[in-house]
Amino acid sequence: MITRIPKQALILMSLVVCAASPTSAPGDVVDTAFGSFCHDGVSPTTTGSFTFDWGDRTVFATTQIDLGPTVDTMTFVAHGNPLDQNLWYGSAVSDDPTALSFDASGLLRRGTSLSGSFIGDIDENSLTGTAAGALPSAAFYTLDGFYSFSGSFCFPPEPPGLKFDLNLGLNAFKSHPTPTGANVFIPATTTLFHPEAGVEVTIAASVTFASVGAAGDTTITAVSDANATVPMNFSVAIGSLPVVYFDVSTTASVSGPITVCASYPDADDTGLVDDTTVDESTLRLLHHENQAFVDRTDFTATNYDTNRICATVSSLSLFVRAVDLNAPVDTDGDGVPDDRDICPGGDDNANLDEDGFPDDCDICPNDFSNDADGDGVCGDVDVCPAGNDNHNQDGDLLPDACDVCPFDVGNDGDGDGICESLDNCPFVANSSQTDSDVDGIGDACDTDADNDTVPDNMDNCPFDANLDQRDTDGDGAGDVCDLDADGDNVLDANDACFPTALGAVVDATGCSIAQLCPCDNTWKNHGAYVSCVARAAGAFVKAGRLTNPQKDGIVSAAAASACGKGNR
Repeated sequence: MITRIPKQALILMSLVVCAASPTSAPGDVVDTAFGSFCHDGVSPTTTGSFTFDWGDRTVFATTQIDLGPTVDTMTFVAHGNPLDQNLWYGSAVSDDPTALSFDASGLLRRGTSLSGSFIGDIDENSLTGTAAGALPSAAFYTLDGFYSFSGSFCFPPEPPGLKFDLNLGLNAFKSHPTPTGANVFIPATTTLFHPEAGVEVTIAASVTFASVGAAGDTTITAVSDANATVPMNFSVAIGSLPVVYFDVSTTASVSGPITVCASYPDADDTGLVDDTTVDESTLRLLHHENQAFVDRTDFTATNYDTNRICATVSSLSLFVRAVDLNAPVDTDGDGVPDDRDICPGGDDNANLDEDGFPDDCDICPNDFSNDADGDGVCGDVDVCPAGNDNHNQDGDLLPDACDVCPFDVGNDGDGDGICESLDNCPFVANSSQTDSDVDGIGDACDTDADNDTVPDNMDNCPFDANLDQRDTDGDGAGDVCDLDADGDNVLDANDACFPTALGAVVDATGCSIAQLCPCDNTWKNHGAYVSCVARAAGAFVKAGRLTNPQKDGIVSAAAASACGKGNR
């Protein structure tokens, strides 16, 4: 997957990589030179000279080198025709042979009829002279040159013919120890003098070996030209960037796939190679195979965020960055060409909910169903997945469709199972909702539940209107709500004689002897009244309500009374 992250993060990542991998396989410029040679167009050899620049140069961060005053001018002989394209084998010797001399083997390559490359590999063992002792040891050297017709001709004592100007760079490359193991990573930040561009060029490259069975050394070198064919649909010219070919070699015993990466500049993170109109998605990394370059770009290893284009190969040779002239453009740099891009401007590879819509173009990047209820609220944050989250009449954070009390912001605050909007006592639990005086206020919270103007805290019948507050038996419960208002232990519903004098003994019907045989009744005579009392008292004895002595006392009192004496 190819991802894009801010350049600020990449800077931090680079620092971390450097800290974790302090060593690398570097390349550096030893010195630069300028010179000329003459050629008649037919001679099989070319003779010329070049002069090193004067001035100290730091090589590999520590070695101070200045070949100018020591070596000054060198004369070289190359085997080849600059107007043709041939391999050459040549040597270069200082005017003072004790200063420096070397043999080189490499390429004389014609670019146009009057320009071309002059590149040679130098065996460290062939470097001789006092100046050679100052050069970095254990390094691989290249003499990288570019020639072009000067516009003038050579005359005796020079060999007659065309005169060519020559820019040269003496570049050095060091090896990197390559240990045994799996996925062994070798980084290299390589700097070389590019003679055609006339500038120093730095390219960051790396190689990862899937498996190293025996340790060795790995070297990454770079040159400005190569004797190989580039396919017609590719161009190694990437805008104004100097063309750099780099070679990877190793003495380690390796097996499995080899991944090689090369950097390209995109400092402003526009997705375009700096100072060009080349889209980074069209970049490829070609590999030299059988005298031709082949596209071996590995898009799984390529990372546009770190500006690295990678190839995976089974063997090692030259590599070069190129532009695929037929590649569809990937404007947003997500690895998906514009003609197949689901989310233009976004990363098609980022799809957290795996719904087929890349996150950058997904209204609900964490909701596979993408707001299934259609209320405009994504499922991962939807309070009411089966209803409209936007309808919330009481404003209590619970949408109406999922709110048991859609008109009650407190959602039955008193917990009696009745929503506040319907509760006649919203702040006092009263599941029965009793409202004795039918005034709309439940008894549980009504200060005068029976509406008799007597406050409940003073009302001896708070739920039954009784303004007179009559309490016949004095038990604190008003007569209207007292089931035994006269206190005779016979419920009023069964009491045939209400009220009975407080404390009077009554029969099962709630009647006392005085009520069964009232003194003021119309009696035949006094004896009739006494007989009634005697019979009633006898019945109370039989019922266990009176004792015989009590009965005798009651009958005696009746006999002594005047009841019935006025009736003749």
